[in-house]
Amino acid sequence: MAIKKEILHYDENNSPVCRFVIPNQTGDYVELTNQGCKISGIHVHKLDGIMENIAAAAGTLWGGDFVKTLSDKIWTIADEGENSIFLSCECLSEENAYKVDLKLGAKVTWVNLNRLIIDYFITPKDKVSVDFSTNLTVNNEERDFFLRSFCPVVNRASGEVYSVQDTEYKDMTFVPVSCYDRFISPSEDIKPMIELSDKNSKLRISAYSTLSAAQMSSNADGALTIVCSEEKEVELNAGETLASRVIFGFDYIEDVVPDDNEPNPFSCFL
Repeated sequence: MAIKKEILHYDENNSPVCRFVIPNQTGDYVELTNQGCKISGIHVHKLDGIMENIAAAAGTLWGGDFVKTLSDKIWTIADEGENSIFLSCECLSEENAYKVDLKLGAKVTWVNLNRLIIDYFITPKDKVSVDFSTNLTVNNEERDFFLRSFCPVVNRASGEVYSVQDTEYKDMTFVPVSCYDRFISPSEDIKPMIELSDKNSKLRISAYSTLSAAQMSSNADGALTIVCSEEKEVELNAGETLASRVIFGFDYIEDVVPDDNEPNPFSCFL
């Protein structure tokens, strides 16, 4: 199935503001706009065959200090693939908190099994330390998500750090979502993996990334944001590119309870 592109309007610089629909072979699809590099919809079939939009109101895929800067910027459509869109933009020194000219890129890919793959790129003009994080906001209305972590370390809001096996998350147990716990995988061989489960709708949302930390945050309207980030600032030299990848999975699983121990849905990527 081909990507659909709709030009919504042109901005004051005559740049097109576009809406993209990226489908897969099962008819599930993602909506993306180049205004702010935002996901405006993640439409998947539930177990009863009815389509549901999992995404909350459109929010930029970029987190941290980039949110305010990028939320309304019109991104250049650098490439349109069979199932992906590559967006890029220049973020000038006076537009960002780092006071350095930056080239930014995001490739959004939607594949079968309802996996959303987002590749991020940052290239500075001069040497800079970047506090990088990514966002994906999902609709939490009428849901009761539980969360489990595949990460070895939990950092509490108090600053205390624990082994996962010394917490309520041990043995990959699902527990009520806490927006204060940060899950860390400092090893290059083990990357952060978290999974949300709603027993009533049987929806599973999984997140896996090349970054070193993952955390949930809650918006004023109750929506949940999955935040993947680097544990510490990343130092980049002039012209050096930071490349990161986040993979989200969306599944409806029959007869699942939050304390089960079925195989990790990201095993096909490992």
